[in-house]
Amino acid sequence: MNHTPRGLRFSALTRFLRIGAAGLILARFCVPAFAEVSVVTDAQGKYLKTVVVTDHRGARQVIWGRVRPGADSSKMLNVEGDRLGDSRPVVLEQPGTRQPWVVWSASDGHDREIAFAAWSGGHWQGPQLLERADNPYDDLSPRLAFDSTGSPVVVWWRNEPIPRVYMSRFVNGEWTPSFSLSAPDIPSRHPSIRMSDSRAVVSFHTPSGLT
Repeated sequence: MNHTPRGLRFSALTRFLRIGAAGLILARFCVPAFAEVSVVTDAQGKYLKTVVVTDHRGARQVIWGRVRPGADSSKMLNVEGDRLGDSRPVVLEQPGTRQPWVVWSASDGHDREIAFAAWSGGHWQGPQLLERADNPYDDLSPRLAFDSTGSPVVVWWRNEPIPRVYMSRFVNGEWTPSFSLSAPDIPSRHPSIRMSDSRAVVSFHTPSGLT
């Protein structure tokens, strides 16, 4: 498999995220169809908030790109995402630091992989791919939580011949190898995650219903 499109895309867009005192803003514009994922800072460069604006262009949702007049392009995330077919992002604020992290399903030129980013030190760290090793299946519907130490935890499902749910944790500056949470012989999709003390509680859909 040729990995060049994947490498070019994610090496050229390497930066991370952060939600500040004003929190996360979600908005919808009716006409025309625009979208934007960006941060807002004060005059001194202090982080204030994350802006997520989405709309629809016909049947297709648009998410990424510049909307606000004069918005600083250096504060915008993944501006080519709509052209490449990237999914809607999940944005969550890290407890304590209030640093926002973002995860989504992104095209690597061959299939879909889980991407992430975070705002840190006045710029984006990311987009980067969560997994270093490629796989030939679509990774879809990521969900994000933070464990008791404030470390990000991500779950998603992979559209394998028998779909399975996977998890990875961000430990010591890198993601752990992903591991499956679902049985190999039971189709499993669309996970959700919440933390209960130090435990991750993950639910997902199977032919028998919600686990």
